[in-house]
Amino acid sequence: MWCIGKEAELARKKGRSKAKSAASDPWDGRALYRWFQTLAGSPWRLWLRRGLTALVLAIVVVGSGLGLDRLDEHVRAMPAYSTGLSFRLVNPPAWFADLPLEQEILGGLESYRNRSLLDDRLVEEVAGDLRQNPWVQQVVRVEKRHGGEVSILCVYRRPIAAIQRHEQVAWIDAASVRVPVLPGENKTLIWVDGIETPAPAVGDLWAGDDIVAAVRLASMLIDEPYADQIASMSFANYGGRGSRLSPHIKLVTGNGNEILWGFAPGEEIEEPDAGQKIALLRRIYRQFKQVDTNRAWVNLTKGKDRIGRARSTGMGSTARGE
Repeated sequence: MWCIGKEAELARKKGRSKAKSAASDPWDGRALYRWFQTLAGSPWRLWLRRGLTALVLAIVVVGSGLGLDRLDEHVRAMPAYSTGLSFRLVNPPAWFADLPLEQEILGGLESYRNRSLLDDRLVEEVAGDLRQNPWVQQVVRVEKRHGGEVSILCVYRRPIAAIQRHEQVAWIDAASVRVPVLPGENKTLIWVDGIETPAPAVGDLWAGDDIVAAVRLASMLIDEPYADQIASMSFANYGGRGSRLSPHIKLVTGNGNEILWGFAPGEEIEEPDAGQKIALLRRIYRQFKQVDTNRAWVNLTKGKDRIGRARSTGMGSTARGE
């Protein structure tokens, strides 16, 4: 009996000694591991494992989030993303060279220059502003580029005529939409007078038989090789308002000579159609280098074999502005 009691007492002392030794060991995770092993078979071991797993995952997630935030701050501070934005129009049409239109469009985006290229709403807001611009017919694409550039691809409204009504001048495009008047002298537009239909607000459709006819004719003439010699189109007698016997439309050249055009395109009665008249003007231009042949008037209403011409004026070039 004594031996058994003695052995039990020695075992207890040995256990206390091991526990004391374990407690005095420097912390390296082994004591926790040994303690965890003592839970083998205990239901607490499963719950403890799940809790530790969840804790580790939470630490990883929080650490990753803080790391991504630091990374985002670092990227946003990089010169490629923190400097002022620049805007570029992709493939602007050739006729932009005749107008200060590129500066006009880019000037409307000045408020965005201090925005970050990493701004998630940048593309959407720039595209929205462009859609409100009366010069933009369609926004095709807005893209952010490395280095702080925003590239813009749009379809633009090309002004083809300047409409003179009393003291008011309004510009119009080939779709009969009124566009803003740009500052400075412009020699590419064909001026039109005699229009009676009132002008709408900028950006709105300009409806009316006379304005539709004027836009149709200006669209046919604007890219002709002699277009710069046509200073204006007179619609004062459109539809025979003043006289049914006089030509409904007249073209006036740079030196004041007249080209008697006749009926509006698509409204011809017993006279050549618009295509034949334009072909005739091309032939005259090739032959004389002056679309009015340097005469006081040229009548296109009789056909190519019956061109009426007044005597020579001797006034030289008919080009606009000369």
